[in-house]
Amino acid sequence: MTPSMARALRRLALVAALVGISSACSGTGCQGCTPQPIPGGFPTEHRFDTAMQVRLSDTGVGFLEKNFSSLVTMLVPTGLSFDIPPTGCTSTDQKICCPPSPACTATMSIASTKLTPTPQSTLKLNLRANVQTSKIKYEKSVPLLGWFSCDVTYSSVKAAPTTLGLLADVNFLEDSQRKLQISRGTTTLEDFDCNDIDITGSWYCTVVDWLCPLFQTMIEDQLASTVDSTLDGMLKSLPLGQESRVEVASFLSSFSPTSQGQLDYLLWGGGYAEAENAGMSIGALGGFRPAKYSTCVPNCEIAGASCVPPSPPAIPRSPVFRQNVRPDGKPFDVGIGVDGKTLEMAAYGLYASGGLCLDVSSRSVTQLSSATFGLLVPSISALTGAQTLPMMISVRPRQPPTVTLGKGTYHQDANGSVVIDDPLLKINAKDFALDIYLQLDERMVRLFTVVGQLELPVLLYADGSGRLQPMIGDLDKGFTNVRVESSELVTENPEDLAKAFPTVLALAAGFLGSSFSPIELPSVQKLKLLLDGGSVTSVDSNQVLAIFANLGLVQTTKLSGPLPTGVGEEGAGQVKGAGQVRAWAVQVELWVPPTEAFRLGPAFRSEDGPRLTLRVGAEVPPALAGQPLEWTYRVDGGFFRPWTSGSRLVARDPLFWLQGEHTIEVIARIKDRPETTSQPVQRRVLIDTMHAAAPTRSVARVAAASGSITAAEQGGCSVGGRVSSLGGLALLGLALLFLRRRRA
Repeated sequence: MTPSMARALRRLALVAALVGISSACSGTGCQGCTPQPIPGGFPTEHRFDTAMQVRLSDTGVGFLEKNFSSLVTMLVPTGLSFDIPPTGCTSTDQKICCPPSPACTATMSIASTKLTPTPQSTLKLNLRANVQTSKIKYEKSVPLLGWFSCDVTYSSVKAAPTTLGLLADVNFLEDSQRKLQISRGTTTLEDFDCNDIDITGSWYCTVVDWLCPLFQTMIEDQLASTVDSTLDGMLKSLPLGQESRVEVASFLSSFSPTSQGQLDYLLWGGGYAEAENAGMSIGALGGFRPAKYSTCVPNCEIAGASCVPPSPPAIPRSPVFRQNVRPDGKPFDVGIGVDGKTLEMAAYGLYASGGLCLDVSSRSVTQLSSATFGLLVPSISALTGAQTLPMMISVRPRQPPTVTLGKGTYHQDANGSVVIDDPLLKINAKDFALDIYLQLDERMVRLFTVVGQLELPVLLYADGSGRLQPMIGDLDKGFTNVRVESSELVTENPEDLAKAFPTVLALAAGFLGSSFSPIELPSVQKLKLLLDGGSVTSVDSNQVLAIFANLGLVQTTKLSGPLPTGVGEEGAGQVKGAGQVRAWAVQVELWVPPTEAFRLGPAFRSEDGPRLTLRVGAEVPPALAGQPLEWTYRVDGGFFRPWTSGSRLVARDPLFWLQGEHTIEVIARIKDRPETTSQPVQRRVLIDTMHAAAPTRSVARVAAASGSITAAEQGGCSVGGRVSSLGGLALLGLALLFLRRRRA
């Protein structure tokens, strides 16, 4: 059997049960970092069961059965074949396939496949295939008569049944550490028929009765031996999980080069594996620990600590991931469940390792300077002598964050604003502190510290490439119980300084927003997980984050191209998929309050900040005409906002309080149809009340595919360039670490 056939059999024989777990557990989810082994392994006392639950449903098994032959064709375009090795070439009795005869080969084409999950934890493979050999040269030495030569061919289609059966068992077991291991049973063949053998040559070869057992044994042994060896090779190399140490600084080094820390994590199939309800259910062991407790956060594990570390949780199995339908009654092929306690353990590991300690300066974000920040805090100008000096924001959480799950619901109010009713993920952090620094006399000096309770409402949606994209709610209300510390260097009172926190928080969240790519779902051997509008939710009374997907073949799935992680071309998005819409956006109004409104004081109201109104639309493929559209946007590469409907989109963002150039990206899709998601459309605006000669209230109308708006069109405010801000959600990116595949 050729190496390509061996690879195909070894992968496809197990893909049914491993489509979730093998990929979900094999990636690190971080770009630019290489996981390292943990000295001594991940500590047993800090690991826990049911960190993740994976379900391959009955329809998922059915999809694999139906498409097994197509998968083989894509993996091995030249077809399945194997060699019949020469035998007895130095023998004085009989020889098979010996030179100078042509090489003997056999080809196999799959006729049907049956995959049967069988209790307790066995996956039975029943493959029916047509097998055809080339001419097999058989030579026999007969005493006194000499050598006789025969040509033998085998074709399974000559006699009923017209296929040869290949039976193999794959057993999912636990080792002594309760990690998932896979072993194979004996591979057998069935329905070999002597009537499928055709013999030509000398008179001695015409007696098929005695030749049939010889060739039956030869073909069956060769097939079984090849399948056994390929399964054994696969079992040794199959990635069932990962137990690694990773540099958390690699997540954020692009804009916070001073970040340090290492995180140890375990995510490995295990705890249980069960064939039930015509599908396979597999659990995963988990654990998250700092390699060394970071000095940038309070240590929760010492005597007298002001914080309490979470204990390894006891997570029950969810009944949802033992069945074959999701909560809305629709069937699914693959389900992935992540308990909220798993997310919280990951969040604590990130906190303790220093992964939430960020130092973001003017080197990364050009707007982070005394000139722009000084509009909010005017007394900074007295310290700088009217110079433009670098600034820095240091994030220093004082308590580990907690993660709670919700329904992921939101609505659009009468003003067109989106209101999150119940976020899918609610990330809370008590005593969340931001230190604001200014560079004076060649060193960074702390101006003040803002402390409060952070609450980030997060939604997840599937983008046009089937990835999970985080969305964040209103940051103006994301911080409560605000207090200001160590503000002696500025003259503003602490109460007024506290009002600036939503802007500073939005800036910090923007830094986190695009530092991570969207979360990749696993892809296994030409199989893709496909999502719809109801794929991401929570189950078990909002205790488990659930992702329900259907399977598709990568080469035939009509998905749009990847959504760029950076800023794309201005104007209309590019059509990359047959069912993808083409978005456009026209700037209608940019409203900016007067300069006095930017300064902190009793009259400062964060909700009265600048706002941009866009007229939005999309070109829709004829097959999708008439279906409702929805839009989302983000500012300066931060988080996307929840989807909204209507032909006008009003963009509000605390980042608009920082005067300068801002980039807004808009994408569109058919409502709840991720595969129709457009490429991003850019609009660039300049907020500058100090230099604009014309009124700040203006109306500009431009063609959908045009570039920047001219100063005349904008009423004195030119538009161009972009803010060099970065984005993503570090906490979410690590918490859902195991949902993303490893990248080279």
